[in-house]
Amino acid sequence: MKKLIISFVLLSITLSSFSQQISDSAYLRITYLEDFVRNIDNPKKKTLDELVLNIGKFSSEFYSLREDRVKQITDSILKSGKNAYDVREAISEYPRSHQKYRVYKNVPSIGELTYINQIFAYYQYKENLEKPAWEPLFTKKEIQGYMCPKGCD
Repeated sequence: MKKLIISFVLLSITLSSFSQQISDSAYLRITYLEDFVRNIDNPKKKTLDELVLNIGKFSSEFYSLREDRVKQITDSILKSGKNAYDVREAISEYPRSHQKYRVYKNVPSIGELTYINQIFAYYQYKENLEKPAWEPLFTKKEIQGYMCPKGCD
């Protein structure tokens, strides 16, 4: 149990330093409310999460708002000199989704997609961003009251 708490603290510090590399401020924030089934053996029990997409001029970031808040609470408690047991007690009643992934576009490098997850261990995946080769067609379709050009067949 002690190893798990220490791993949690170290992982929080690692993710904190990575997220500070974003220099592009978001000009658009989109918030999604998601419900999902965590256990397929009990499909009627759903978990809620609030997901955030921050879009900046050069970069974007996608993450769980609930898990981000848990991280902020954890950092604040540890900064005040308290220990991991105090953290555990403080977040025990906080709504959580346990979706601990983040997706970055153009962070830390332009033209790169970075996926970070921390289920049991820190996992990071990077790939080059590919620009879609869409050619707008002259056909249009109404979507939610807006006339949108078709992007491809």
